[in-house]
Amino acid sequence: MRATVANVATNSATKTRRHGSTERRRRIPLARKGSKRIGSVGKPRTELAALPEIAQAWSLTPTHAEPWNALSLPTWAIHVSSLVEWLVAMGLVWEFSNATERPVWKSLTWGMLPLHASGICACTYHFFYNAPQLEVLVALQAFLTCLGNTTLCFAAYRISKALEEEEEEEERIQPGSEPKPTKATGTRAQGNEAEAEETFQLPGFENLAEMWLEDSDLMFLGKLLAVSFAGAAAVKYGSLWIDAPFEPSLGLAMAMVFIPTGFNMLKWFERSSPRAEEPSE
Repeated sequence: MRATVANVATNSATKTRRHGSTERRRRIPLARKGSKRIGSVGKPRTELAALPEIAQAWSLTPTHAEPWNALSLPTWAIHVSSLVEWLVAMGLVWEFSNATERPVWKSLTWGMLPLHASGICACTYHFFYNAPQLEVLVALQAFLTCLGNTTLCFAAYRISKALEEEEEEEERIQPGSEPKPTKATGTRAQGNEAEAEETFQLPGFENLAEMWLEDSDLMFLGKLLAVSFAGAAAVKYGSLWIDAPFEPSLGLAMAMVFIPTGFNMLKWFERSSPRAEEPSE
């Protein structure tokens, strides 16, 4: 009986092995046929594999990553705000000089110019992520700051002397004599407005105070803040799309400092021209 059971078990195992090999042979052709069917869409799958590279080429991913020493957005906003608000202050001083007919106050605007160039110097150095190759900008900024403090001091001295002379002149006026016409008159203010319309002036941030004259102080400050953050975002994130900040160049850095400064000087020279200073009839 044991021999009979052993023979039956052997025959069953043999049939199972044969059946398994037959099933494998049956499945293999099916797999091959399936691979042919899949092969008909295999080419599109190969093309789809290249889509991530195409998508990356057309994506909004910046060309460069920010270095570890990149300034934060609020810090950039403070830097941009210092430049914008300094120009606005220069424009306000100039308008005060026109409104009061005290030309000496315009020297204060000129005295503020080197300090604005100093601010541009600092922003340029940060634009290149404080590259060691451009450390000369640090020394240049220190020189411009010292020069600006000196010119402001001289302008303040001139204004002080002019005010003293005005006070002495008022004391010499005899009682009962006709008073000297006031500096700020309505006719002069209207003349300045007509003059501004007739005389072309280069645009600049110093005109913001005049443009937003009817705004409240809070609205005016809010607009300045918005302009500062917009400029900061443009510099911080826009610079990641170009190679210049990551390839420090002394020539480019100097151009970024002195071209805007030269343009700024040109604007004030233009406003100081005799044609611009002539009162309108």
